[in-house]
Amino acid sequence: MSSDRDLDRDLAALSAGLLPGIALAAAPLGHGLQLIVGIERGTTGRTVWRVLIDGPPGLASDVRLTDTDMHTLRTVLDQAIAANAARAWRIGRNPVVLVDIGECAVGLGVAGGVPWGIITIRNGLLRFPANDLARVRDALAVAAERLGRASVPPQPAGGSPQ
Repeated sequence: MSSDRDLDRDLAALSAGLLPGIALAAAPLGHGLQLIVGIERGTTGRTVWRVLIDGPPGLASDVRLTDTDMHTLRTVLDQAIAANAARAWRIGRNPVVLVDIGECAVGLGVAGGVPWGIITIRNGLLRFPANDLARVRDALAVAAERLGRASVPPQPAGGSPQ
């Protein structure tokens, strides 16, 4: 499959410092936002995950994560979706924390009459329309699966995602 060969070539270029990063998955979100999940070289030279929600000023958010943090984020999102389904997807006037497992939490709140999902992980913050929780989870899974199928694995991330 040519896309796998392209990814292998891009991973080799990333490892050699010829590319700053690789986008692995993308998804449109509500309110003109776009989710992009990829990997890049951190400031320490280690490979880190990058989760970027791009869009109108004031709505964009961006985090860099280690492999462990990415796994935690995916796990917490799965739990948050289950918790929100158990609440019958109702979001009241008061913010609610769906899941909080130490350095990662997912909550919901209403701003400007619109329900929003908020994820905090370490010192990072992601925000997006609450009805896009599953879309964000699915894009993270696609990126992880795509990287997992690569025949040239990138240098594993460890420590701080700087």
